[in-house]
Amino acid sequence: MKNFWFLFSAYLFIWIFIFGYVLKLNSSINNLKMKLSKLESEMED
Repeated sequence: MKNFWFLFSAYLFIWIFIFGYVLKLNSSINNLKMKLSKLESEMED
C-alpha cells in the first residue's frame, strides 16, 4: 500500500497528458478545417 500514492499520481499524470494532447489535436483539426474552408472559398472566386 505504500506505493499506491506513486501509482495513483502516475496514472493521474498520464490521463492529464492524454487530455491535453487530445485538446491540442482538436485545436489543430479546427484550425485546418478553417484553412480548408478558406481555400475552398478562394477557389470558387
